[in-house]
Amino acid sequence: MNPESPHASRLLLGLSTVSLVIFVVACAMGKTTWIGPALVGCLVTLALASWTGRGILKQLAFTIWIATGVAVGMAYHEWFIAFPSHFPMLGGQEMSVVFIPVLQIIMFAMGTTLSVGDFTRVFNMPVGVLVGLV
Repeated sequence: MNPESPHASRLLLGLSTVSLVIFVVACAMGKTTWIGPALVGCLVTLALASWTGRGILKQLAFTIWIATGVAVGMAYHEWFIAFPSHFPMLGGQEMSVVFIPVLQIIMFAMGTTLSVGDFTRVFNMPVGVLVGLV
């Protein structure tokens, strides 16, 4: 199936909806073992749909991918605790050593979404930026 076809996007959105329903039911029934996988499944399929989709879904793709990463990190935190031991090049370091490069990658990705118009708006109305910092 062509990833840019509307059928792929609809299929992924449907799978995301099914996962969301499972997540809500798991929360309501107290099935804690289902909650993490259902939420991750919902967000992964939604993120893939945003990659193949159009319109507002495509505009929110970066935000959806970040939310997906957070959900994976929360649901499967044991992967990230054991992560350094699987990569000898990290020298068996704690995850805190890996955090800075990961943060740099995230910040770089955020920076690539900026346009010249974003900087123009900041220079035209710097007070808005300063108010946000207070």
